[in-house]
Amino acid sequence: MFHDYRTACAARFSSPKDLVALDQNGKPINTAQRASSETPMHLAVYAGTDAQAIVHVHPPMVLAFSLTHESFVPLSYEEKYTIGEVPIIPRTRPTVTRPQAVVEALKYHPVVIIKGHGTVAIGKDFQEAFLITDLLEEAVHCQFLKSGYGKGVAPQAESAEKPTGVAVQSGKSYALFSHEHMQALVDSANQDSQFRADGAATNLTTSLTLLTRRGQQDLDGAICRRKYYRAQFR
Repeated sequence: MFHDYRTACAARFSSPKDLVALDQNGKPINTAQRASSETPMHLAVYAGTDAQAIVHVHPPMVLAFSLTHESFVPLSYEEKYTIGEVPIIPRTRPTVTRPQAVVEALKYHPVVIIKGHGTVAIGKDFQEAFLITDLLEEAVHCQFLKSGYGKGVAPQAESAEKPTGVAVQSGKSYALFSHEHMQALVDSANQDSQFRADGAATNLTTSLTLLTRRGQQDLDGAICRRKYYRAQFR
């Protein structure tokens, strides 16, 4: 069973009574209710990806950015290695009636932007999908600040020069924020030529390390063992 907000219901004014329970075919269980016109897109994403939750919203900064760009690359390393390059999907209708391009992009990205319309993020639950959505809006906000937006400077279309970026291992996917995902991000960062060049320019030896919960447990275990052995040999 799926849940959706009814058509023309603003999220900020919504309440539990505005939720529409849908069957597996996207039909309202309560026939007196009406689901969103974009329900077919949600159903297609569920069917075509491993998404357990979808967050589809219309962040104003992301929409403005999408009108003059073909994709979005975050500035910060944290967001670059969490959401990566975000594709912007063209749209020619007021609502998404042909979701195939969205579904295909979400097979390889946790979030996509529909040009001039909104974002679609997926996750294992709503918290994860919302976190990805929030990270994207924050990253776009940083891009606007960098471009001088808010000081009378209009955001410019992306230049032909592409950022060095991170080597992507084709065909590999990981559970978001899993130990394997974090290790892949570390490996990618440490192999990034721009990352190395920035370190060399400041006479620093750069190396990214993330201490995950598993890593903290291993470290704690090693410390305990070390203390134990010290106690034994005293």
